[in-house]
Amino acid sequence: MIDFNLVISRSWFDPTDEDYSLYEESLKEKLKALEDAWLIRPALINEALLKEMRTALETEIKYCQFHKEYLDRVKNEPNFNEWVFTENVESGYWEKTVGDEWMRTNGRVKAIIRVIPPVIEGKMTRIELKYENDSITLTFIDRYMKDNKPHNLKNAESIKKRIEELKQEANSYLEMHLYPQWNIELRNLKGLNKILCISKE
Repeated sequence: MIDFNLVISRSWFDPTDEDYSLYEESLKEKLKALEDAWLIRPALINEALLKEMRTALETEIKYCQFHKEYLDRVKNEPNFNEWVFTENVESGYWEKTVGDEWMRTNGRVKAIIRVIPPVIEGKMTRIELKYENDSITLTFIDRYMKDNKPHNLKNAESIKKRIEELKQEANSYLEMHLYPQWNIELRNLKGLNKILCISKE
């Protein structure tokens, strides 16, 4: 089966223009016009195509909203996209200290390295790495994804080494998840790269 996906062309769009709000307003006008033409649509255009048009417009509007969200965070969040250490982090579900934490976000995905000391965990220090979607507008990773296997270590040197290894692993993971899930253009690009022998993945 061959599927056709409708994607909005941005070939005319000037990426150096900072006024994305005008572009977003234009998208919203087109979406409203599409919805207002409900009565005459079935006589003119295939319903499946109309659905694709609506989805493409709604997706593009979300991209514009993410653009604003991202720039706002870059401007207002100190240490954005850098590793930040926090001591004595409390659980979000109950007011109980669960350990120290290293955290980095790129505005899309958040990486968290939690260091749970023996007084909380048991005989050894437990180190966990997990990822969370970190955008209110778009979904970059599955929110129910399985966490990485934790590590239990004893001495300070091995703990420090493991944290640095997990930071490098997380840095790579954040770089690999710059596009939203189910992004048609990225899927199409991967397919094109494979056909043109640019990538074997």
